[in-house]
Amino acid sequence: MESSIAPSAAWRPPIHHEMQRVGIHWDAVRAPSYLGDRALALLGDVCGGVIGDGYLHRVIWLVPPGTAARWDRLPAVDVYGPACWLEVPSAGHTRGRSPFWKVEPTPRLHTDPEQLHTALNRVIAETHGPRTAGVRAAGTRQAETGKGEPGPAGATAHRPEAAGR
Repeated sequence: MESSIAPSAAWRPPIHHEMQRVGIHWDAVRAPSYLGDRALALLGDVCGGVIGDGYLHRVIWLVPPGTAARWDRLPAVDVYGPACWLEVPSAGHTRGRSPFWKVEPTPRLHTDPEQLHTALNRVIAETHGPRTAGVRAAGTRQAETGKGEPGPAGATAHRPEAAGR
C-alpha cells in the first residue's frame, strides 16, 4: 500500500468538532487505547493524523481512502470506510475527553496502512498472545456462515446465546 506523505490540499481539520464522512479524504482505523497508545509509540514520527477519544478510550488513525476494503482484520481493531461517519476534532484541539488530535494531520495526513497493521499486530501479539489459525474476528462470513469469506465492514457474528437477554 502506498503512503501519503503530504497533507491533502483538499482537506483540513474543521474549525469546530464535526461529524465527517469517511472514505472521501481518508478511511479510519480504530483501536482501544491500551493497544493504540502502544502502537502509536512504535510508529513514532511516521504517523499521519491520529485522533484520541478520552471518553471512549480509543485511538483512531487516518489512513488513505480504500484502506478499509483491503484491511486484514485484527482482534479489537475496527476499520471504517465509505458510508461511515467520524467525529473529527477542531484544528489545534490536542487534549481533552472529547475527540482531540493525538497527532495533528500535518505535515502528514495519512498513516501508512502496512506500517500501522504491523505495529497493531505486534502490540496485539505482545498483549494477548499470537493469533492462531482457526480463530477469526467477528465480522467475517465464517463467523456468520462457516465459509470463511470476509463479511461486510462492521458486521458482527450472531450469537444465539445472547438473544435471550
